[in-house]
Amino acid sequence: MRALLRPRWSGVGQAGMTMIAVLVSCTILMTVVLGSAAFLSSSTKFSRYEQDSDLAFSAAQSGLNDLLTRLRADPAFLETLEMNSQDPGSYCLSEATGGPDEDVFADICGWSTSTNVNWAEITSAQTSARQYFHYVITFYDEISQSIDVTATGKSRNVVRSITARLAPVSTPMYLYISNYELADPTDYTTYTREDVYGGGQLTSMACGAGWAPGSVPGDLHYEWEVGTTDPVTGKKIPPRRYNYTGLEQACFVPAFDAWDTLQGRIHSNDTIRARGTVFIVDPEWTTAKKECLAAGDPLKDCIDGNATWQNGGPKYHEKMDMPTTASAATAAADGAGCTYEGNTRIVLEGSSMTVWAPETKNTKTGCGSLAALKSAAGAVVNIPAEADGPLVYIAPSDATPAELKAGSIGGLPLGTYTGAAISSSTNYTEEIAVTRQEKFAGRGNVYIQGYLSGHLTVAADESVIVTGDLTTVNDETDLLGLIGTSIEIYNPVLQRVKSAESGNHWIPTVPEKLDVVSGWPQNLDGEANILTIEAAIHATTGSFRLQNWRDGGDKGTLRVFGSIAQNFRGVVAWASVDGSSLISGYRKNYVYNSALTKGRPLLFSPLSGGSWAVLWGQKAQPHEALQP
Repeated sequence: MRALLRPRWSGVGQAGMTMIAVLVSCTILMTVVLGSAAFLSSSTKFSRYEQDSDLAFSAAQSGLNDLLTRLRADPAFLETLEMNSQDPGSYCLSEATGGPDEDVFADICGWSTSTNVNWAEITSAQTSARQYFHYVITFYDEISQSIDVTATGKSRNVVRSITARLAPVSTPMYLYISNYELADPTDYTTYTREDVYGGGQLTSMACGAGWAPGSVPGDLHYEWEVGTTDPVTGKKIPPRRYNYTGLEQACFVPAFDAWDTLQGRIHSNDTIRARGTVFIVDPEWTTAKKECLAAGDPLKDCIDGNATWQNGGPKYHEKMDMPTTASAATAAADGAGCTYEGNTRIVLEGSSMTVWAPETKNTKTGCGSLAALKSAAGAVVNIPAEADGPLVYIAPSDATPAELKAGSIGGLPLGTYTGAAISSSTNYTEEIAVTRQEKFAGRGNVYIQGYLSGHLTVAADESVIVTGDLTTVNDETDLLGLIGTSIEIYNPVLQRVKSAESGNHWIPTVPEKLDVVSGWPQNLDGEANILTIEAAIHATTGSFRLQNWRDGGDKGTLRVFGSIAQNFRGVVAWASVDGSSLISGYRKNYVYNSALTKGRPLLFSPLSGGSWAVLWGQKAQPHEALQP
């Protein structure tokens, strides 16, 4: 009985513990549920933020494309700015422009820090989110027509920006680009004159030293055009040239050989000739040769000869007109950089240069005194600053045209010629450099070598002659441009002139050829048998070539790190007929410098009709005025 009446304390304790366990479990469960809900909410917000971020970048890209489309549609889009224009397509009135005032056209358009930021909305059925874009031009070079732009996209309260450089397609975008693959008609090593001093009549070589009487340069045809039917006249297009008697004249067509390597973007309006050359395609190799348009076998139909392509084969690309004038001349006329007159020599020395310019009569402050420019030591001058235009321009002088004399330009090997008149009582012998009229005093030529720190374009009214290694201190940040009618590698040859009695007076004899002057071009970087040129090269009407390329023997390797553009194909080597051996000149190793698309403009003219393109782009921090 006592057992039956005993209180059941243990059962009550278990029930209490169970209740506590239930409450704890509920609390934990509630915490987990609330935590999960919070996590899901956070994840949703994060996912939405990521989505908006992607949409904002997409909108920024749309803004970049919008500006690119406008530039392509109207090449003068940035040259006809009018603050009061009523054209809604005007840059000033575009719904995607206006504020902040860092825009280079802010003053013209009447914008200020108080100007509201305009956003253009993107209409898209693919997303319910509303997207907008805005863009600001932060740099504009009216000569090269290149711009820096920051495009910003917005989705809800998220903004993202892209900064990019846009420019019309120009020659520095190519490792190698040419108009004609025909040898340069002004290369007198290829096409000689009867009088080596340039004073005689042209030979019958109609392809060189000018054109046949009654013809014009426009008569010249591409190799792939010859024999086809002219769509306008309906007549067969004749061979490239006729000589002065009216007979067909074959023209010299150089070839890339098996020891040559080219790496980068390549194009020619003509048919490229190759004999086992290695082309490393980056990103494309193109020609305007019509057979390549519908090529059955691109390796045969796009080229004359044979070659090896890495990273892709040859393709057709429509003809692009090469600019024949230098924008640098316009910049020089506007007072950019330093201008020198007549034959000039420059040795680059980092951020400075030594200049010899004995024919100069007028120059700017900071470009060297006239006394120093005419001295044997030359003038030490700082490289023209970016703000003043990083340009050195060589203009013609008013000097009397004459053979260059020994010691006249900074120690160049010009022989022992003095120009003295021949005396009837004096027999003499002098050595003279093989110099054409185009290099006489009074003409705008520059002789250059050395190393550069910074940005610089050296442009000549006539030729740029490389006298030694021409390099930059930093491949990624330092940029050098060379512009001239021709870009030539110095390979001086001396001749001997004697006096001979003729009747009752003395006359000079026909010059006797000696040989090339050893040690030129000069080796400056310590790499024997290698000539290095790190520059963007543009021969506007002529070519990139080796002077006197038949002389001097095997000179090793020509290494160009940059770009080469030429109107006619220049010769830098002489090979055996079968291409098995090098007789004289250089093997080619041409590699593109991608920094040419990222550096400031080098005053190179755009390709005629060239479309605008994005040279480079990267993410950027949005301007504070664009923050929501």
